[in-house]
Order: sequence, then C-alpha cells, then structure tokens
Amino acid sequence: PSSSSSSLSSLPSSSSSLSYLPSSSSPLPPSSSAAALLSCRLALSASSLLILPFPSSRAYSRLLRSMRGGGGGEPTMKDSQSARKLPVVAIDGPAASGKSTLAHRLAAHLSFPCLDTGLLYRATALRLHRKGLSIPEYRKEDREAEVAEEQFATEASSLSLQELEDPELSSDLVGELASIVSAYPRVRKALESYQRNFCIKPPNDARGAVLVGRDIGTVICPEAAVKLYVEADVETRAQRRFHQQQESGRKVRLEGNINGLPER
Repeated sequence: PSSSSSSLSSLPSSSSSLSYLPSSSSPLPPSSSAAALLSCRLALSASSLLILPFPSSRAYSRLLRSMRGGGGGEPTMKDSQSARKLPVVAIDGPAASGKSTLAHRLAAHLSFPCLDTGLLYRATALRLHRKGLSIPEYRKEDREAEVAEEQFATEASSLSLQELEDPELSSDLVGELASIVSAYPRVRKALESYQRNFCIKPPNDARGAVLVGRDIGTVICPEAAVKLYVEADVETRAQRRFHQQQESGRKVRLEGNINGLPER
C-alpha cells in the first residue's frame, strides 16, 4: 500500500487517535485487521475514527482484493433480499470534523467515486433557484407546498454529480434555501433513493463507492463493508470551518463557529 498511498500523504497529522472495534461474534484475525489498518493508515491519521469490521475474514480479504483492484472477483454482501452489493465505505461524523476531506482522499486512493451527501440538498436548492422557482416553507395540508413538493422531488432525483461541484453551493443563500427544501418529505425520500442507487450502481461501473454524510452507515447503507466515524474536538472543528468560510470570501468570527458547532 505504501506505493499507492501518495494521494493521502498530504493529510495533516494530529494528536487524535484511531480505534478498531472488533465484533464479539466474528472478530477479525490480527492479519486481516492489520491489512485493513495498513491500507488506510495514512488516510485515517488526521482524526479519531471508529472502524466497524466486515463480518468474516474470508469475505473481508476478498473485499480488500476488490478494493485494491486485485483478483478474486467482487465481494458479495447480502441484504434481506440477498441482493448482490458492491463494497461501500460509509463515513459519518459531526460538522467540520474533516470527514469530507477524508472521504475524497480515500476515494481517490481506492479509485472509487465519492458522494458527499450533504451537498445534495444544496444542489437541489440551487437548481430550483436557478430555474426561478419559488421555494415556500413546507407546511402540511398547504396547497402551494403540495404542488411544489412534487416538482422539488422530481428535480432532486435527477441531480448530476457535476452539480455537486458548483462553487455556489457554499453560499449563504443556497444554505438557507437548502434548509427549506430539506423539510419536504418527498425530497428527503428522493435523495435517500439517490444515495442508495449510488451504492448499488456507482458511476462508470466502479467496483465500489465512498459515501460521506449523516446517517450513511445506519439509514442509507447499513450493510456497508466499512463504516468510519470521524471526530475532532470543537476547537479543531471551529478552526477548520473558520478557514473554509474565509476562503469562500465570507466575513466571519472564530468565536461564532466555536459557539455554534457543538449543536451540529
């Protein structure tokens, strides 16, 4: 892995730790867990992570070979309908913990496509805004909201990955509109389906996928082969968010980030 981990070498080091949590029913043998940690060592050095193991050492070894592009065929993960699944890395964590940075670099390392699910609502809101559509607050039994909800869900289900790279997604206006859009139940359902489809059939016939965002490993893809939870202390998260906002040209105060982040 040392020869193929150069894309991860620029990750900052910190005093945080890496934790491995074995399953009581089927713990991974030392050789398999060591291989997993060696493969991801550089990627995981920047934050404290919780790693949930793949159920069996044989399947896990097959998963690693598939992730590394080796032989042995694709690993199979069976859900309640015994459907064939590709390996998915699910990354969760609080706001500004560094989970998105880790996800994109790990995806590049594995040659997997990456979906930052937190951008989906923003991308939906931006598309609606650019089409000149009114985005009313969601209220049950409100006729205007009912009519809008159907169109919003249709737009959400047809997002392209290119739309998730639009620099305007980080604007305050889009953030405010995304908060309104996310209250629509049919939009949430459409975007959950979007994420699950990304897991089942990643773009460009990829051999797996990396997804980052809230509830990825519990709601969207509970059968994910690898689940990571990224944490960082509030001060570190506030500094990271502060620099992100400064780079986007926004005038912000570090104290405001420190006070607001514990709630996220």
